[in-house]
Amino acid sequence: MTKASVEFTASELETLEAFIWETVETRRDVVTRSDLRGVASGSVFNVLKEWHPALSLKVRSREGLVSIAERLGFSVNSGLGGRGLRGTGTWEFIDLPKEAKQSRQKPTIVGAVSPRSPAVSHAGENSDKLPSGPAVVSIIGWHGDEPPDAIVARKAKDIAEAGQTLWAFQSWKARPGAVQDFGRIHPGLMVFFIEGGATPTGTSQCASWMSEDQRNWVPLPKGIGPVTGKINGGTALVLESLEPCSASIDLWRFMEHPSSDPVRFMLGASTACLIPAVEIADGMKSRYRRVLAVGRLAKPYAVYLR
Repeated sequence: MTKASVEFTASELETLEAFIWETVETRRDVVTRSDLRGVASGSVFNVLKEWHPALSLKVRSREGLVSIAERLGFSVNSGLGGRGLRGTGTWEFIDLPKEAKQSRQKPTIVGAVSPRSPAVSHAGENSDKLPSGPAVVSIIGWHGDEPPDAIVARKAKDIAEAGQTLWAFQSWKARPGAVQDFGRIHPGLMVFFIEGGATPTGTSQCASWMSEDQRNWVPLPKGIGPVTGKINGGTALVLESLEPCSASIDLWRFMEHPSSDPVRFMLGASTACLIPAVEIADGMKSRYRRVLAVGRLAKPYAVYLR
């Protein structure tokens, strides 16, 4: 259990409440124990470590999470074998509060982290709402004589006709292997294409082959348009959906994965895997960025090009 010296702020408890609720609600129908209802506390804690790494250090353990869940009013079910019998497979299961099915309102918090977060990464007053969970964020700009909106329209047409498209990018912060791992951890991963200082490119090389691992190469998917850019050593995101967007995003509410550093884009690093920050992080001066398009990654999430 958590030690008495560990204290949580009201904001941290609100974040934990929203996180536990969403995690349990989205996973409780997958039955792993016929005698217990809810989600195994160890599984919930593992998700917490990925989604809220800093906060999970404060929670400390699965036992600490169980204690907090009880404090927040969640049901904790230990089955007939009792609690926390290490090595027996009997662990506490965390479930929604009993009154949740009747009248209790599901908590939603601006900036909260959860698998299906309904919250908003801070956006301008007139902006659309965006999910605030893990995402790939990429700065986009002109490509030769083609403006960003035209690129988005062209790539969306690929998806309509071929079911997917490739979006070429260059960033040492988001090599294909890292994006692939990130995508496997977070199915349905979103991509936010944001306005920024991406250097316009006039490179007209055209890719013909792609690879997940730089060993096995296959032709680009049939039906998609040209994939151009700096192809030698190039990389691309694999998208299954893409649409224009008029929202804005607060980069200070995210941190880079896996380093947990504040978000900082720079030359050669204009794409990164991000997770929500536990607290607002003092990052780039231009913290509010306009989102020009929102996409969703498809397996294998990212590839090498040649």
